Order: sequence, then C-alpha cells, then structure tokens
Amino acid sequence: MMYRFPETDAKWKESVRQRLHQLTQKFQQQIDEDPSDSSPYNQWAWLVSNTEGDFQKAIRYSHRSLELNTKGESGEASFLDTLGRCYFAAGDYENAVKNLERAIDLKPEDPTINDHLGDVLWKVGRKREATFQWKRALSFGPGDDLDMDRVRRKLDVGLDAVLSDEKAKNGG
Repeated sequence: MMYRFPETDAKWKESVRQRLHQLTQKFQQQIDEDPSDSSPYNQWAWLVSNTEGDFQKAIRYSHRSLELNTKGESGEASFLDTLGRCYFAAGDYENAVKNLERAIDLKPEDPTINDHLGDVLWKVGRKREATFQWKRALSFGPGDDLDMDRVRRKLDVGLDAVLSDEKAKNGG
C-alpha cells in the first residue's frame, strides 16, 4: 500500500496526501451524481479508513454502501470488511470485530478479511485468536490487498510493534 512506504520524504508524503484528497473528491462526486450506487460509498470509506481522514464519515458511508448493496454475499462480505476497517481506524474495536466476523462468515477463505480480523482481535487482547487469523490468512495465499511479509511480521513481533515501526519510519 503506497501509504505505508517507509523512509519517504515530506514532498512525497504531501503528494500522496494530495492524491488521497483527489480520490476522495472523485468518489464524493460519484456519490453526489448517483446516490443509489453502493460502490463509491464503499471506496470512499475504504480509502479513508486505510489512510487518514474523517473516520466517522467513513463509518456512515460504509453503512450506506451496505444498505445499497446489490452485489450479493460477496459484495456484502467486502463491504463488511470495509466497515470493520472503518471501526478499526476510529478505535472502535468491538464493532470492528463484530463486522469482520460477519464478513468471515460470508467469505471464510478471503486472506485479506482474515488478516483484518486478526488485527482487531489483537487490539481487543485476543492475541491467540489474532495469531490464528494471521496464519489462516497466509494459508490462503496472497489476496488483493494482502501484504504477506507484513502479516509474517505481525506473527513474529505482534501488531503493536509493526504499527510502531511503520509510524517511526514514516516520521509519525
């Protein structure tokens, strides 16, 4: 994910922030043009929850994408994953667990959803279950968004150390 690249300079970081802003504006324009389309709500929420921005709005948009979902269970699982990430970003780990567990029920072999569930389980102190989910994510192989090396690092040192290292490398 471009947002987590270590050892970047301030100019590069600012260009990424500008690009993120442009993308959220693009998704917002799509929402304004067709408020019945679930995808831009989900894309806006996913982008913000995985980078920075208004996490409460991301939660609202994620809920709206679920209300509008016409993509069946597969779409619902992906949208629930986004909602779980939104709650995770906002620090509401209990709701994150609840929604990610629902996503796993619908799409149990999705490596990315298993990884995300591992992250929130770790944050609520369910470390043994988190480790299980990360191992499970790796067992399914790479997913669309799965950084397998990052998952292996979480297994080696834990999520808190990985996040701390990333923050230090990014000057945060």
